[in-house]
Amino acid sequence: MGVDVVVERVIPLPCARLAAYAMDWRHDAAWTQGIRTARMTREADAGGFGVGAEVTRTAYFLGRRIDYVLRVAAYSPAPRGCWTWSRSPVRCRCRCRCT
Repeated sequence: MGVDVVVERVIPLPCARLAAYAMDWRHDAAWTQGIRTARMTREADAGGFGVGAEVTRTAYFLGRRIDYVLRVAAYSPAPRGCWTWSRSPVRCRCRCRCT
């Protein structure tokens, strides 16, 4: 059984400013509910954060610890990015965009 979920939130900030904050994995715990830690566990092929980088997150949901890895599938510093959850209890693909 598949479940499709679409979430949209309008934040009244310039796209470049919002994207720079939201796409920086070091801010994950501050703006993503349930995330306790996030750390880069694999750098992009070109080094640093970018396509191929992986960020390991530790989250808590309903009292249970969940560890999963986000792999960057597409990236430009701002205003868009795309992640796939490569090692996770659920299949997910996340896209962020500013309009």
